[in-house]
Amino acid sequence: MFRSLAEDNPVQMVLTTSDLGALGALSLHSAQSFDTTSGRVLLTYWRVRLSGTTLSAELTDPHLSEAAALNVFNGQRLLVPCRPEMGSLPPWPIPLDVGSALTGTIADGRVRLQLTSVSTDQLLDLDLSFASD
Repeated sequence: MFRSLAEDNPVQMVLTTSDLGALGALSLHSAQSFDTTSGRVLLTYWRVRLSGTTLSAELTDPHLSEAAALNVFNGQRLLVPCRPEMGSLPPWPIPLDVGSALTGTIADGRVRLQLTSVSTDQLLDLDLSFASD
């Protein structure tokens, strides 16, 4: 769970949208350090592999028990799940579950990634594509 302060991954991955409070916002972090009463710790979330220009990553621990879930999707939930006419809650960060996968390529200043995930409560399936040109 707690690791040395040197991330084991070949690259540090941080992928976020510009407005983290917006509906559909996404936040992905391969690892993050925290100051605790026991000292500084590094929580590792993803196992990242880089082979040439190909990136593959798997979410190995969402760190819910540490109240440190950083890999989240801002989704909307119905106020009453079986009654959509009752309205919905405001956008809320929904943690991604173990086994979430991120794959793609990084080459020539361009990034193309695909995220396949399910939420920790198993109520939300995600299949998202990202590209930067």
